[in-house]
Amino acid sequence: MAKAEFPLGPNVQTFVEHVMQSFEWAEIDSAPYKPNFCNRLTDNAPGFVICTRPYDDDSKIHCFEDGVVGLHAEYGTVLQITESNPASMCAIAAVSVILTNQATGKALSVKATKEEN
Repeated sequence: MAKAEFPLGPNVQTFVEHVMQSFEWAEIDSAPYKPNFCNRLTDNAPGFVICTRPYDDDSKIHCFEDGVVGLHAEYGTVLQITESNPASMCAIAAVSVILTNQATGKALSVKATKEEN
């Protein structure tokens, strides 16, 4: 995964660090999950994208400063990052979905972002 060419906010940075460290600790190759940096279409906010299932572009989730988009239909369109639900907890939720191969609510997340090449 290439280094972001734009500064990431603290919530996105925390999310990325926790998710990627989990892959390393579990000795899982992250490449099939296509981790990358992205921008939200509405405001160009920097973020992070990763598939929850290997090579499945329909399983993408996106993390921005204010929340995680597409994680699970149960959370609606966004799992908000708040003081009581910090980015580290959102990362745990994301890794749980990845490791258990759960379905994600991807529809809005795909339409809400543009990815870096």
